[in-house]
Amino acid sequence: MNVSGTVPPVCTLPLGPGGTPCADAGAPVVLSALQVSVLESLLAAPATWGGDEGKCSLPLHGFAWLRADGTIDRQIAVSLLCDKVEGAAAVPGQPADEASRGLSGDGKLALRALCADLGLPRCHITRPEEAFAL
Repeated sequence: MNVSGTVPPVCTLPLGPGGTPCADAGAPVVLSALQVSVLESLLAAPATWGGDEGKCSLPLHGFAWLRADGTIDRQIAVSLLCDKVEGAAAVPGQPADEASRGLSGDGKLALRALCADLGLPRCHITRPEEAFAL
């Protein structure tokens, strides 16, 4: 999501008002039906959650669900470096009052694997200085 390398990132979610891509966003990747199913199953699994979310916020990846008319249904930002998902209230089955939620170790590994499967950059970085080295 944050391809410009700004710290802090310009946006905290992939899409802005009206569904316009964040200024930091790279080219969108459209997920296949199978990839959407994998993502939604992962987000619905209790084992994905439970880690202590970091105090940092470097969301480098985001997912947005759009309605047929192109408006935003829901969206999340994934901060693998900070072990959290922002916009967690948009995740089905998660508490509606949570702005962010910590990832478990297994949840982070699964999201990294999905990220790599989608061909996205920065899926396996482990230090903040690696985030903008591309």
